[in-house]
Amino acid sequence: MRGNDGRFGLLGHLRKAHGWQGRRTTDKRTGHPWSDVRPWALCEAVNCGTIYPNPKYPETSKLVCPRMGQTFTYYETDAERAHPDDKSGKHAFRWASWPVHTSFSGVIRSNKTDYVVGILNSAAQIRSR
Repeated sequence: MRGNDGRFGLLGHLRKAHGWQGRRTTDKRTGHPWSDVRPWALCEAVNCGTIYPNPKYPETSKLVCPRMGQTFTYYETDAERAHPDDKSGKHAFRWASWPVHTSFSGVIRSNKTDYVVGILNSAAQIRSR
């Protein structure tokens, strides 16, 4: 949920009320910068200026978890989409020699959650003084 200023509604209010500035962090899982100023995106990649999610890298694949009632989307490489029956990981993106799938929306969701927990923790510490 975004407020009128393009930020989280509640967080935008807390930021104004307490003078908090925008926070930019580097996601420890992907290395992409994330900021509460644009919480719906991973900011420019350091090397190429790309912003994720990006139409060039669509999250077209799904992991359906029926017992949890959730569906997670992730990006597959062009080679993986060209070979849908090959589940070996041979065509997947590699990180430290392991085949991986990237869920940009999942990384963003995780960053938002970490940020809100940090804000609430700070607010609780202020309140307890």
